[in-house]
Amino acid sequence: MGGGPAGLAAAIATGRMNRRAVCLEAGTPRTAHAPCYHNYLGFPRGISGQELLGLGREQARRWGAVMVSAAVTAVEIDAGGPPGFVLVTTEGTYRASGVVFATGVKDRQLRCGNLYGETRHGVHYCVVCDGLEVRGQRVAVVGSGAHAVSTIEALRDFTSDLHLLVDGEPAPGGSLARQLEEWGVRIYPAPLEEYRCGADGVRFASTDDPAPFPHVFIATGVIPLTDVAQALGCRLDDEEYIATDERQATSVPFVYAAGDCDGGRKQVTQAMAEGETAGIELARQLREAGLTPQPAGHRAGAEEPPTTH
Repeated sequence: MGGGPAGLAAAIATGRMNRRAVCLEAGTPRTAHAPCYHNYLGFPRGISGQELLGLGREQARRWGAVMVSAAVTAVEIDAGGPPGFVLVTTEGTYRASGVVFATGVKDRQLRCGNLYGETRHGVHYCVVCDGLEVRGQRVAVVGSGAHAVSTIEALRDFTSDLHLLVDGEPAPGGSLARQLEEWGVRIYPAPLEEYRCGADGVRFASTDDPAPFPHVFIATGVIPLTDVAQALGCRLDDEEYIATDERQATSVPFVYAAGDCDGGRKQVTQAMAEGETAGIELARQLREAGLTPQPAGHRAGAEEPPTTH
């Protein structure tokens, strides 16, 4: 479940382990909005999220994965198992011997609009990915909690011209407020009414009337997309992420989770590593349970009916 880096890596790994995968994706993976990844090994000039996903889909199909655009509304234990699951989707019902949740997270957007489409115009979501691109420039961070303050702290490695827009929320208090003052961060308390992107950067309309910012980092937090996993019985941690062990296994047998939906550092390389681990470990568990792979004739991207093992 999920067609981002973690889900595609799991599909490739299971295919290479002689298992058949159906990769279900609803909507647009978060990765698709990244204009360029520079930290990904093997692409010295960088690679866009769109291109990376396209290559990943091509590679997954090469090893037999079937790509399906569908939202999964429920995953249930198949009474005909074990092991076995029934996945109820917007495009029909699927049966599988194992499940990998790679459902990711959703960024909390601003009240004045969704800025995902503006990542090519100075809007950023990750300091690790984009911090180097803002060296010495004027940067705004939008957010009000500890995550926003930690984002500012990380950005201090690249620039000292930092501003915090809390969008009408309470400004950080106590030790966080003292830290921001020590760093010389200006705080803008007013709600952001609208935004405009242009040659001069991102301009927010508010009673504070700040000048345009050439770079804006959104630090409003994320919402883990884990409701289907929770309904299946997967244990969640205190932050609503899917709890996994070192093999990416969840609390439900033959169910794994990988990528942003299980918490941790939200980097594309980590998501891929977790997805590969989940696929390999699921294949191992199926083998130990006595479930043999399907005949090799389904390889090389064959589009077949959706029952999968």
